[in-house]
Amino acid sequence: MGDQVLERVEELYTRAASDGSVLLNPRTWDTFWKPIADTQPAFAAYLKYTYEEETVMSPDGSTRHLVYQLARRAILEPTDETRMRTRATTIEYLQVQARAGLRKMHDERTVLPSYLTSQDGALCAAKVGRAHADTIGCENTNDRFSESVFGTFDRSLKRNEGCSREAASALAHAARMKSFATGDAVRHRKALDAPSPDASLGYFHELPWQEQHALVEWARLAQRPSRAVDRADNAQYAAYVKAKAKTASQEELKALVTEWAYGMSFFERWQERGVRSVSQLNAGLRSICACRAQACRSGCTANQAKLDWLREQIEMRTRGLQWVEFAARWSSSTD
Repeated sequence: MGDQVLERVEELYTRAASDGSVLLNPRTWDTFWKPIADTQPAFAAYLKYTYEEETVMSPDGSTRHLVYQLARRAILEPTDETRMRTRATTIEYLQVQARAGLRKMHDERTVLPSYLTSQDGALCAAKVGRAHADTIGCENTNDRFSESVFGTFDRSLKRNEGCSREAASALAHAARMKSFATGDAVRHRKALDAPSPDASLGYFHELPWQEQHALVEWARLAQRPSRAVDRADNAQYAAYVKAKAKTASQEELKALVTEWAYGMSFFERWQERGVRSVSQLNAGLRSICACRAQACRSGCTANQAKLDWLREQIEMRTRGLQWVEFAARWSSSTD
């Protein structure tokens, strides 16, 4: 569904690139979202709330206005002279932005072209139609799904000390899919309130009893060998983490020693030729200037030498004297 939305946006941008007024036509927005809302109930409910339910009170507190409709009329159907007078400029600006949007959507450095049929994208609806049909009505997002799966995996790993990551992954999968759910365990006062017996029964309990028995027996027999495999996996992972931490510590120590050496070098330079006042600073710059003029020309060939000298004076303080709060970010290695 996401790529179908992108394709509709692409089509709208293509039209607006030559005629920006289509974006100011109320009918454009009346028809733009309809095909998506027809197949996505949650999105249809959102549109209904936005168009027909979300309100705001007038400043005097006497009238309730529909927020979206109020803003829409002000933008698409202006009545004040200022908006009407600048409409031509707005249309021209929209055309520029639509062309910029098209360039971005067709930029091969981004993932967007892979979802567009016009760009022969590998993930466009024409090539993965079945997958799109299977996910109609699915509103899972990173917050609602992916983060929840990771939380379940992390909990399984912490609650079962010594458990391998493969086993924790299996536990997380079973928990998320409710594979071992035993159904509704609540005693309902009214029979009509109770769900059907199989409404919340896990996959395991839907298997024939022979398969259930075989799975439990296999788990019992594989328990000790699996623990041995988990211990080996955990030992290998622990060794990797230890080696990585050791490498990081070595790199940190190396960087610390290097910075200490630089600091000592700059401190010695500060003692030898560090300037102590603005007048000394200006005198130092004039002594480097090739043209010897009071006001140096912009094309002076000594400009880079001046920059190098100033940078050294700065680093004498920020590295040699450890005035780290005044450290500068250089735009290039020679700046």
